[in-house]
Amino acid sequence: MVKSCIFKVIMAGASGSGKTTFLNGTYIPFNDDEFYQIGVSFKLIDCLINNEDSCLLQIWDFKANSTVKSLYPSFCKGAKGSILCFDLTDRNSFNELEYWIKLIRNMAGNIPIILIATKNDLKCRAISDEEIKDIVDNFQLTGFYYTSINNINRENIFKQLLESMNHFSHISQLSILLPDNNYDFEGFMKSFSVCPICRSKNHYNYLKRFYFAKKHEKLKIKESLLKLMDQSKDFEINYHNKIKLGIPCCKCFKNYFKKN
Repeated sequence: MVKSCIFKVIMAGASGSGKTTFLNGTYIPFNDDEFYQIGVSFKLIDCLINNEDSCLLQIWDFKANSTVKSLYPSFCKGAKGSILCFDLTDRNSFNELEYWIKLIRNMAGNIPIILIATKNDLKCRAISDEEIKDIVDNFQLTGFYYTSINNINRENIFKQLLESMNHFSHISQLSILLPDNNYDFEGFMKSFSVCPICRSKNHYNYLKRFYFAKKHEKLKIKESLLKLMDQSKDFEINYHNKIKLGIPCCKCFKNYFKKN
């Protein structure tokens, strides 16, 4: 049976520790004013698991701000997992980890916590491998990863986090939708969200599964559809009311092939 679920995930760490870069790459959509007003910003990450199950991660990105620290305990409630970041070149960001770990464990229980050491590409390193291993072992953290701007490693990190939350026993394939790489996907969903025959809405999860499929024949079909999607920008001018571009819904697909 296909699963569909939503999980709350805490993203925490010192200011400047690389949390936003991890979530967005070089694309920065958050408004800093929002952070300082309420101490947290929100991001939805849509995941497709094994090209079948759907999971929406509600990321609560905490801003290290002393004026709103009193709100952090209530923000932790209901979280199913956490990602903590620290900057390998900043000793203070490493020292803050104990505060974040104890806060999360006290308020959210023994949820999976994955530790991320950012800026691994920089030479001015301030924390040793032994120190990192000690904090992972002492607090029994779920996992640990080095990342850099050129090697963010999101898929492996989210894969381990999802498996650790005991909802998905084995993830062989994980597709993640992020603001810096989902423009084609958003255009695809917009172009093919409605059946061209009966005008009913196509199922979002089915379209998503097709878009992220890895099979060769489906990749070729998707490539052709994306080209048509781009070319169809001129259809309204040249072929108004003459060509219908779209993907039939399940009912129309069955009816069409039953007749033909």
